[in-house]
Amino acid sequence: MASLHEALDERDDLDPYGDPVKRMLFAAQLAFEVEDIHALAVEQLVKVGVEGPPCLMHIDEETGLAVLAAAGPGVPAVGLLTADTDSSSSPHDAGIASLVQLVNLALLRPDASHGLPSEVAVACEAFHRAVRTGAVKRLEFWYVHPGPPSAVAQSRLRAVREVAETLLEKVSPSLSIEETEVSEHQLRSWYDREHSQIQVEEWIDIPCPDGFLPQVGEGWDARSLSVSGAWLHNLVWQHEEKLFSANIRGYLGRNRSASNINHGIQQTIDDRPEMFWPFNNGITALVHEIGQAKDGVLPVRGLSIINGAQTVGVISKAQPEQAERIQVTARFIRCDDTQTVRDIIRYNNRQNPTLAADYRSTDPTQNRLREQFDELGVVGYNGGRRGGIEDVIRRPGENMIRAAVAGQALAAFHGDPVTAYHGKNAVWEDDALYARVFNKHINAPHVIFCHSLYKAVEQRARELYQLPADEKTSFIGGQINFLRGRGSTWLLIAALADSLETVLAKPIANRMTLSFRNSDPEQAAKHWAPLVELALTAADHSLADVVSGSGKMRDEAARIKAMKVFQAFIASQADLQRSRFKKFAKQVVLPTNNTAATVEQIGGAR
Repeated sequence: MASLHEALDERDDLDPYGDPVKRMLFAAQLAFEVEDIHALAVEQLVKVGVEGPPCLMHIDEETGLAVLAAAGPGVPAVGLLTADTDSSSSPHDAGIASLVQLVNLALLRPDASHGLPSEVAVACEAFHRAVRTGAVKRLEFWYVHPGPPSAVAQSRLRAVREVAETLLEKVSPSLSIEETEVSEHQLRSWYDREHSQIQVEEWIDIPCPDGFLPQVGEGWDARSLSVSGAWLHNLVWQHEEKLFSANIRGYLGRNRSASNINHGIQQTIDDRPEMFWPFNNGITALVHEIGQAKDGVLPVRGLSIINGAQTVGVISKAQPEQAERIQVTARFIRCDDTQTVRDIIRYNNRQNPTLAADYRSTDPTQNRLREQFDELGVVGYNGGRRGGIEDVIRRPGENMIRAAVAGQALAAFHGDPVTAYHGKNAVWEDDALYARVFNKHINAPHVIFCHSLYKAVEQRARELYQLPADEKTSFIGGQINFLRGRGSTWLLIAALADSLETVLAKPIANRMTLSFRNSDPEQAAKHWAPLVELALTAADHSLADVVSGSGKMRDEAARIKAMKVFQAFIASQADLQRSRFKKFAKQVVLPTNNTAATVEQIGGAR
């Protein structure tokens, strides 16, 4: 297993963002399991001040998670903490100040977006709306830096969280708010957890005076029983964070929100301990080995809690006499197969944002697509199958096509950018939607055709983002502002797909038939690049308002109106861009007589 430093060094694709931001993006990719970190960077990195690196404003409405993050420099260590023991002045001041400013703009002052650069205003407005509408259920503040833990940074992060709790108490009383110092130690802990599921290695005795229920499956076996709160209390105090090594989220802590799950667990312990067993979902743990029970004791070797970390965390904070009064249902699972272990962790953790694709990984359509990609010599299409976190955080290959992103690209290309942006999991969870996006006529060349358009947009966005400041003219700035709008990539794909008849100078009876003559994904993205460059010149004046954060992305009338303006621009360029359009058209396969699928079958295509 590569060390954290080796893994970071390998990610030279993140080098252009600079060291502090590179580390922050790596942490985000590790924590969120984001498949395309560059697309996230273009859309969610914002510059809130004249000095210092950009900050991160992450919203995932499907999981209800929002993260506001800032990055800072490393600080020399003294003992266990950094040298910044003087609370009046800290090397982390600049990074924390950026986070405070970000929180203030994004969350605490709804009118603060006036007078801001448009890219920041767009991001702030999206945050305002997400919090007001309840789309955000959990809010986290991150301060990311390469040094050891800092007492001052932790203190100031707590202050940020406490102020936010007070100011949001009436606006969003059920919002769970947490703060995290993502120091070198914390990032290494996250990284190590994903590569070593069980870090508590020794034998542990589990009291089971009432016996247990055994369960056996192919390659795994388990024991179900009740454990006392006192036993769990002692277990946490003995092993601390290592006990949650297979659960990257760990224990979220408690806040004062009455709707917060951890606060509710504590209330049950305080008020109705005798009802804890029926009220609580219990815990699930992975173990290396299960021994023979004797004298009311079940021995297990190794232990990591993969579900119920919040329950155990709250119990660990309770008074010992309180813990004595409660019982908790528990499952202890042993499995030697690495992939099955990953699946057990994934399916027990419903916060996983890409869980849905796993349900389709053995679908006949995905099996057929994988075979077709193999025949084409294209490696990397996973068809919903996922390995471990390594597949997410390793440097991406140029021809890597992940099924989740392919689903979004297909949905957008065939007329549904809203689902592509807001419902990436819905593509896999909803049977009817899945059947439209991945219908029985879909083939690998068409997936490459659509996915390569997405890659071309992402690559152009990265090029623009990385331009030196003195080359970012107002014209370029308008394109960057559009690309940072929420859902801009998918709207641009949909708009460009709607304009292909103009580009090809031919009617398209069925977009599902479109493909390139050469099915190499990297070359396919190059075919799209000139069209994407042209499309972006129109997007700032035609599509930008739809992705400005005002919620118009979901407004079908506003969306269609904007796309018609975009199409009119492309049509007006037909004569001027004739050579560019002809060059693209020569690379496209467009059957004259096609009966592979109807418009109704692919759903939404126009």
